[in-house]
Amino acid sequence: RTPGTAQLERDITVMNNKKKVIKMLMVVVALFTLAWLPLQVYDVLNQIFVEINYYPYINIIWFCCHWLAMSNSCYNPFIYLLCNEKFKKELRLKLSCCFSHQGPRQSVDYTNTMLCRNGQTICRRTGRS
Repeated sequence: RTPGTAQLERDITVMNNKKKVIKMLMVVVALFTLAWLPLQVYDVLNQIFVEINYYPYINIIWFCCHWLAMSNSCYNPFIYLLCNEKFKKELRLKLSCCFSHQGPRQSVDYTNTMLCRNGQTICRRTGRS
């Protein structure tokens, strides 16, 4: 191929990756909005109608709105993980033993195991069992 020519497969892959990122960002923004909207509505109502603070159970309502807003920071890591294809594939593989009638499936473990005995270090590769 000559330099500068279009590569259809690469362009499709790049476009699909951009679409996935946009979807993930839309989910992040939607959850941010849903988490912070009740507290912001309460704050606006508190500025307009000061007597809102004398309503029964307003403490509980404020606490729930505040807790929901602050909990937003906990959602983002889970969104990022669930939008990652490699994570979803491995999660399905790990949970297949729980939801499958075929029994547990084997997974490849790429970690190295270090054993220390009497000052000696033994490296043992753990692989497919």
